Amino acid sequence: MRTMRIARKRAVAVFFIISVLIFTYTMTYGNTLIVDRKDTRNFIQFNNAEKMLEPRDIKYSINNKNICKQHHVVSCIVLVNSEVAHFNRRLELRDTWLNSTFYKGKVVKVVYLVGTVNDETLTKKLVKENRQHGDVIQGNFIDTFRNSTYKGFMGIKWVNEYCLNADVVIKTDDNAFINLFLFFEQYYSHIIDDAYIMGAYMQSSKIIRSKSSRWYVPDSYLKGKQMYPSPYLSGYAVFLPTTLIPSFYRAALSSDFFPVEDYYLFGVLPAKIKSYKNGVKFQFLDNKKYMIGNEEQWVNCYASSGQKCKFLTLFTSSHRLDIERLWYSVIKDRNLRN
Repeated sequence: MRTMRIARKRAVAVFFIISVLIFTYTMTYGNTLIVDRKDTRNFIQFNNAEKMLEPRDIKYSINNKNICKQHHVVSCIVLVNSEVAHFNRRLELRDTWLNSTFYKGKVVKVVYLVGTVNDETLTKKLVKENRQHGDVIQGNFIDTFRNSTYKGFMGIKWVNEYCLNADVVIKTDDNAFINLFLFFEQYYSHIIDDAYIMGAYMQSSKIIRSKSSRWYVPDSYLKGKQMYPSPYLSGYAVFLPTTLIPSFYRAALSSDFFPVEDYYLFGVLPAKIKSYKNGVKFQFLDNKKYMIGNEEQWVNCYASSGQKCKFLTLFTSSHRLDIERLWYSVIKDRNLRN
């Protein structure tokens, strides 16, 4: 009898400990779903593999469904490709050009797209950040540059499901800067009314087959070709009407993923949707002239010309941009009051 009582007490103790662990996990991770190790290995594979995942494999680990639903019409939804560890970059963006309170009369919404990391400390920090700001969308794929195509598709999928009440979609990067004042003043209505997809137009470029490159394309893709067969837009800053998103999403579901995000999102998919809205054709609008990569050139232009400076976007992969400096160069003669 005594042995049975001891066994019963031990069982109760084990049950209590398990319950505490489950409660702690739930309170820590909230609505975050962590991909188990078996699945994680599957998502990691493309870093060195020839075959990518299918669009239907992409799921949300963190989601914020109501960002756009709070408004009848959203002026633009900005999709920012980020990385889990880029906490400071996201804070800078929220304080500067992606702070919606600066754009009076416009409803600007932002989501930061990230993948999954096998780092418990970073994951907890990300969950905490999302609880504070409510603007992170995390996918169930490993957060590496090689998986940028998954991240870009996830952005299209999210807008198609939760933000079709936006007028314009802007797809960008957390190391880019866009003068949204200039965008609203000179480009916004054209994107909506004239069905333009605007960005840096690439008529033709060489396919990189070197495995050491970030833009490496395995031989199994576009086999035997040295140049990309169709034009596309560079993905660091692309502007398109939200009315195109359902067509993009349907095209993605019937298309194999491609290793280079820019070519997949803004080359492969547009080629499949020659028209939309009862046959109305959309067209690429090349804005390469005002999309630069030189930080000093940007600052000097705005210092000398103020609001007459026509540079719209700035991006570089060589160093981290001084976002606060760029922001000040744009707003110094606008007398903003947050």
